[in-house]
Amino acid sequence: MLNLPHQPDVMVMESTYGNRRHTDRAAEEKRLVSEVAEVIEAGGKVLIPVFAIGRSQEVILILKDAMQRGEIREFPVWVDGMVQDINDIYSRFADELLPSLKDKVESGEDIFYSDVIKPVPKSTDRNSVSSWDPCCIVASSGMLIGGRSSGYAKHLAGDPKNMIAITGYQSEETPGRALEGLTKVEEPIERVWTLDNGTSVPVKCQVPKRYSLSAHADKDQLTELVKEVQPRQPFLVHGGREARKELAASVCRQVPGVEVKRPENGSTHTVKKWPGIAEGRRLRSDRMLAEVFSFVQEKGLKGPFHASELAEIWFSTAATTLIEVNFFRWSLSLDYQFFVRDRHLFHPRRPA
Repeated sequence: MLNLPHQPDVMVMESTYGNRRHTDRAAEEKRLVSEVAEVIEAGGKVLIPVFAIGRSQEVILILKDAMQRGEIREFPVWVDGMVQDINDIYSRFADELLPSLKDKVESGEDIFYSDVIKPVPKSTDRNSVSSWDPCCIVASSGMLIGGRSSGYAKHLAGDPKNMIAITGYQSEETPGRALEGLTKVEEPIERVWTLDNGTSVPVKCQVPKRYSLSAHADKDQLTELVKEVQPRQPFLVHGGREARKELAASVCRQVPGVEVKRPENGSTHTVKKWPGIAEGRRLRSDRMLAEVFSFVQEKGLKGPFHASELAEIWFSTAATTLIEVNFFRWSLSLDYQFFVRDRHLFHPRRPA
């Protein structure tokens, strides 16, 4: 468990891949490299639509390293869109990069580009991409919403020799998600794809299963994070309805005592820490500390706690006054049967 100074009441957590488990990252990189090389060897072109920050740099380095190690033959890789600007920024802040990349920058080597990996010149006629030599194009945006990737896809999708390789999450209602959906349509039914500008194009190119290169955690990793942090109320955001639903079920099964929330966009939630177990009883209750201790044990709360938090369990969050907190602190200082004091914090006493 993480050694947190305090158990959080609320944790807001993304849930993009809350309903799936990632495949082996090294295997996915190898699959991407080999299938891209295979298409180009056969005379086709490959478009890899990427997110400009992070994913694009990963993909370029995966291809570059594979060629340098001799795993695949060298072939032209063209980089376009906002990716070009982001690559420049990465190169100018070498101190923030991994040591291996920092060393290359300091030695004068270009991190991303080489004799075969180059930015698309500004003067290039991109509408002529169909006549280019076999190559790989790495361009933003990652979900084919505008950007250079959308334009390339329009010209490459109709040729069965070509391939569009999806390497990142595709939100619902995006052209990228629609393109993935077309892979389930079998011939002889014509596969027609609508781009974000409303243009419809036939899809005859290869669209393999998405390459799992995501930096997002999967269901198991997210569930494990909740187990480590032990929040009282995890709020699951940034994920589809099914992803959040399945992740919530996973958390509830494996992390007892948490109250999982799946807020909708625009909704408001008032966080009430404790309902109050006193139920109107007098301030001086002989069973007060014993009942609070039992509540802590039942909910699996690890502590340590401030006196104010234990008072809130008894009186409720909304009703606790300074007088009640001070009374609770005084009671704790007199009775160490249930909670052990460590400076200003109180730890539940472990059962003998």
